[in-house]
Amino acid sequence: MTVNKTSREFQSAIKPHHPARWARPTGVTGGAVAAVLTWTIARFGAGLHLRTPAFSGSAHPASLSANLAFFVAILVAAAGWALLVGLEHWTKHPRRLWLSAGGIAFAVSLAGPLSGHGVSAADRLGLVCMHVAVAAVVLPVLAVSSSPRISDGINQTTPESGNAKITVSEAEELDR
Repeated sequence: MTVNKTSREFQSAIKPHHPARWARPTGVTGGAVAAVLTWTIARFGAGLHLRTPAFSGSAHPASLSANLAFFVAILVAAAGWALLVGLEHWTKHPRRLWLSAGGIAFAVSLAGPLSGHGVSAADRLGLVCMHVAVAAVVLPVLAVSSSPRISDGINQTTPESGNAKITVSEAEELDR
């Protein structure tokens, strides 16, 4: 299979056979489901009433519901998807940069459950497990769905058409 360089469709539009067509929405939804499953295990398996830490002196910890966990996970994963699309559009190595940015975002996200006051160690552990579960689904699924940027560095033309063409395996090599 070859990809025409003059067409940016391979990169900008998600074709039916492209892994991103279903992997990205599945990754976003899967991250949210992982958050709810973790919340469910903490709530009904361990008997915790998860609360988020308070960060100011007068604030009190807030109760964390399954709905809130689901929607926050959806929003964060969708923001990650948007970042990946931008990386695919503007960088030569989007997968590598996605994994780096995602890892950094995950590490920074742990500051929430690990700081603040008014929650037990069990609450903190439950929240950290929720962050780990979401990251464990979203980061690799979006990384696998990433396409290399194929519009740069290709100056070869085929004699019969005059258009630059590369194979999908060559496009994947550009990402490495």
